[in-house]
This record gives sequence, structure tokens and C-alpha cells, in this order.
Amino acid sequence: MDIAKDAKTLSIIDEKVQLIKLSVGLAVVTIILFILPFPVFIPLLFVVLGATFLGLSFMKLERLKNLNTKIPKEPTKQTPTIDVQIHPDEKILAATYGIISKQTTGTSYLGLGKSSHPENTMMISNGHILIVFVPLGGDGAIVNGLYISTTNSLLNKTKIKELGEQLIKEKSVQEIALSNNNNITIAFTDIFQVTIKLGFNRGIHIKTKNNKKYSYSIQNKDELTKIKDILTYYKLIN
Repeated sequence: MDIAKDAKTLSIIDEKVQLIKLSVGLAVVTIILFILPFPVFIPLLFVVLGATFLGLSFMKLERLKNLNTKIPKEPTKQTPTIDVQIHPDEKILAATYGIISKQTTGTSYLGLGKSSHPENTMMISNGHILIVFVPLGGDGAIVNGLYISTTNSLLNKTKIKELGEQLIKEKSVQEIALSNNNNITIAFTDIFQVTIKLGFNRGIHIKTKNNKKYSYSIQNKDELTKIKDILTYYKLIN
């Protein structure tokens, strides 16, 4: 299932239909205004407003057409704004795929926007919690109000897991941490508290010593249970 491609296609079709309706409606009303005995400035003002709406509609259509829905062949390289130092001997001990941030927000205009938390995978090493963005096509985008990352986490978990496991197999923990600008890396030594719920409202909440908070819904109970066991072993869960 290609969520981004389908959303893009449907949005383009819908926008074209709306554009045709708008064009026909503006043409009809403009003709009527010129025929009826209105002052000339009224139909001219309507023409200007109509042209503005048409221009915005064409801009929205062009933005939708330019949305890249292809899965990147290589992860986006990150130039970190903070120092991420991971020991070369660290290994990924557990992972869960299709996570959804409870803090997700986003801004959107003319049909497209950007999600604040597109990350979709959590990996646990023997020294860090990595919250990773495994890119799918169009991920991170908001298309006509649809959060592509969230929808992929719900419906495309198998693909996220496939790409995530490939990342673990081919990259070191350091390389995974720096594989995308959206990744979050939290050292065990920086963690103040971790809370995990396995029942209703299943997920994880992390609070760091500098009061940063990260909260995620996690679908797979078995994967989350393994993460809980590892973090308990490292005395990060009371």
C-alpha cells in the first residue's frame, strides 16, 4: 500500500474537479454581472477575485504534483546540531516499528504541510534509545490534512519493519542515529524516567534530565515488552 502516492493521486483529482467547478462558476457569474445593469467596477472586482482564487488553485495543484512519493534509496545524511557520540561496540538489542508520536503537530497550506514528528521506529541499544525516522515515500508530509507518517505507521508497518531491519543490518548504531535529520538519540545517562504501559493506551513516555519529554503510542505488545525488559535491566524503569 502506497499511502503517499494514493493520497497525492486522489488530492490531484479532487483539486482538478474543484478547479473545473470554480472556473465554470466564475465564468457564469461574470457573464451575468456584465449583462445586468451593475456599475462596471463590480464585475471587474469579481473578475480580479476570481482570478486570485484560480491562481491559488493552480498553485495548490502544482504543489501536489511536486510531492515526492518515492522511497529514498539512501537515508538523508544528517549534519547534527548536537554532538552524538556512540561507542562503536554498541549494538541494537530491540526495536519496535510503526510508532506514533503523541506530540505530533503540523502546519499546512495550499494542500501540503509538514509533520513535526514523523519518526516511526524505536530502537534500543546497550547505551541509547534511538527514535528513528525510516523514510517511506512522502513521509513527513501532510496531504490535504492527512498525516502520511501517522497513516503509514498504522497501515504500512510491515514495510517500515522491512526497511528498519535493513538499516540495523547494514549500519552501525552511530550511522543509524545520524541517518536522518528527524532522528532523536537519547543516552541512557541522560534519562530521568521511563514509563511504559502495556495495557490500554499502550506506549512509552521518556523524560530526560534536562526535562525533555517524548511520548509514543506503540502497537506491538511483544516488541514493547522486550524493550521494557531491556530498560528494566539497565535500571531505567523503577
